[in-house]
Amino acid sequence: MNEPVRHASVRDYLRLCRPKHYLKNLLLYAPLLFGGTLQSAGPVTIGFCGFSLLCSFVYLVNDLRDRESDARHPAKCSRPIASGAISPAAAKRFGSILLILAWALLWLACRMRPVALLLPLGYLILNLLYSYRLKHMPLVDVAVLSIGYLLRLLLSTGISGIAISSWLYLVVLSISLLLSFGKRLGELRQTDGSSRTVLSVYSEEFLTSCLDVSGTITIVFYALWAGSARIVTEHGDLALWSVPAAVFLYLRYRWLLSRGASGDPVDMITGDRYILILGGFFIAYLICMIACF
Repeated sequence: MNEPVRHASVRDYLRLCRPKHYLKNLLLYAPLLFGGTLQSAGPVTIGFCGFSLLCSFVYLVNDLRDRESDARHPAKCSRPIASGAISPAAAKRFGSILLILAWALLWLACRMRPVALLLPLGYLILNLLYSYRLKHMPLVDVAVLSIGYLLRLLLSTGISGIAISSWLYLVVLSISLLLSFGKRLGELRQTDGSSRTVLSVYSEEFLTSCLDVSGTITIVFYALWAGSARIVTEHGDLALWSVPAAVFLYLRYRWLLSRGASGDPVDMITGDRYILILGGFFIAYLICMIACF
């Protein structure tokens, strides 16, 4: 007797989009926060929605490309394409819809500064190259993940026209390196390097040392921003008082990794109440500092 055909549910398609990873796209609001203005909040929000759909398309392409290896992974085997919940043909049709909607929203967000559309286009091309080739190249794979965060920040400045400090660009870049190396360390520990080719050339010792370097320069760059002449002139020493919170956020992140955490930044942020509480306090403090002083 033939088994009944299982039709994909709305939940399967939502899981395919990985909406929890839209948390990373909140970085688009950083220029509004540090620029102390909500004037461009509307276009940035539209850009956030469009870029999130573009990210979902990238995840979909990656899942199609890796469906066989994901099926052998202890955690990724439950993904909709790897598990067979969504067929490759249906995924491709859905991906086409995501891409059209993403570009429509991004065009709307960037209509005042159309040149900013080059940034999501660059993100798309870079991640397609990553899915097919670059993720197998050591250090290049980490660089691509890190550049993705930086492109989010640049897209927001392109949409809003708000320029932010060079120190903050360096902070975002160093944090992205920290999170990327942490993700690789978690993957290496979980699968012993068998699920991703590039993991076989990494060692825990190397990745741990990279985490230490990335974390150190992140704190240094953030402290230099907090103590920069412009920030001190506008807000006095208030920004410097937030440096200890940044240090403890990093230490909590490193401690979780040492305890066997997955390394996925979204899972670690949403899955640890101490990071949520301290991170919430940290952001609230910066908002109050910039808005009120």
